[in-house]
Amino acid sequence: MSTNNNVPGVIPVITKSWDGVWLYTFRCPLCSKLHTHGGGGGEHPARFGVRVSHCKDDQGVYDIVNPTPLPGRPDLASGSTK
Repeated sequence: MSTNNNVPGVIPVITKSWDGVWLYTFRCPLCSKLHTHGGGGGEHPARFGVRVSHCKDDQGVYDIVNPTPLPGRPDLASGSTK
């Protein structure tokens, strides 16, 4: 999967940590290892969008895509960085 500007897109497994922070876990398209990024601590997961992959000396990027955008919530849509 590729998003804007040929940035590889990843669809995360979304979980909530013990302290209420949303976590996005996915297989990195650059190194094939599991990566985890935070998605905020709100009622719904947020902060989707392009992130830096730290596995390639901070040179790689990928787009964390929301697998289930909520109707009427553009801030939770794929590729959103809000």
